[in-house]
Amino acid sequence: IRQGHWQSVSKEQVELVPLIHRVCNQFDQLIEKKELTVNVYSAFSREAWSNEIILELIIFNIISNAIKYSPHKGTVNIRIETFPRRMLAIKISDEGGGIPQHLQEKIFEKFYRIPDDRSFHVKGNGLGLYLSRFFAERIGARIDVKSREGAGSQFSIFLEQVRR
Repeated sequence: IRQGHWQSVSKEQVELVPLIHRVCNQFDQLIEKKELTVNVYSAFSREAWSNEIILELIIFNIISNAIKYSPHKGTVNIRIETFPRRMLAIKISDEGGGIPQHLQEKIFEKFYRIPDDRSFHVKGNGLGLYLSRFFAERIGARIDVKSREGAGSQFSIFLEQVRR
């Protein structure tokens, strides 16, 4: 893909709550099988200024990981928060095994998978988070991770809020 091609990514008003529910619905069978609780918190429907197709791919990857790495009967929380200067964040947290501090940036590298038991029990190719960050940068978003071993992970997607 030519470098200049990405400069033409169109942005529109994206309603986040319906988008998040649409993504979660794609995992209904796995959520039911693992008996997970998935909560979506937002005081009211939030709207981002973004590219809906690309944003949906990013959210899909992160929610997919949260569900795959959650323990049986675990909880996945998805929270939309607003910040000053028309910014908002979608925070997706799980109760999985967590990510050691020294590996938290490596997980965004192409083909990287944490070398432990999780790699053998959960299918993946090490591209989901790499592509999520790659696409986030193309739409002017940012992805951060906070995690502690044994205490789960929280991925935050920072976006521009719709101008009013």
